[in-house]
Amino acid sequence: MSPLTSRSAQAGLRTLGARSARQTALQCVATSRAALRAYATQKNETDDAMGPSFKGQMLESITSRIAREKAEREKYAKERQESASTRRWATTFGVCLTNLRSISMYTIANHGHS
Repeated sequence: MSPLTSRSAQAGLRTLGARSARQTALQCVATSRAALRAYATQKNETDDAMGPSFKGQMLESITSRIAREKAEREKYAKERQESASTRRWATTFGVCLTNLRSISMYTIANHGHS
C-alpha cells in the first residue's frame, strides 16, 4: 500500500469517527476469544452419546495419576523405613572396621619403631 493510500485511509477512518486500528483489532480478538470460550463451555446433546467429555477425561486422568503417585510415595516410604535399620547396622559395622584398622596400623607403626 502506498504512503498516500495509507494516509488517506487513516484520514478517512478519523473523519468517520472510527477508533484506531489497534483498538478495533483488540476488540475483534476479545470478541472471538469470548465466543470460543462460550462454545467450549456449552454442553452438547451429543456429548452423552459420544462418551465422557474432554473435561471428564482430563479429571479422570488427573485423579488416576495422583492415586498412582500416592501409591508410589507410600511404597518408597515403607522401603525407606525397612532399610533404615539396615543402614544403621552398616554404618556401625563400617565405623568399627575403620577403628580396628586404625588401631592395627597404629600398633604396626609403633611396633616397628621400638
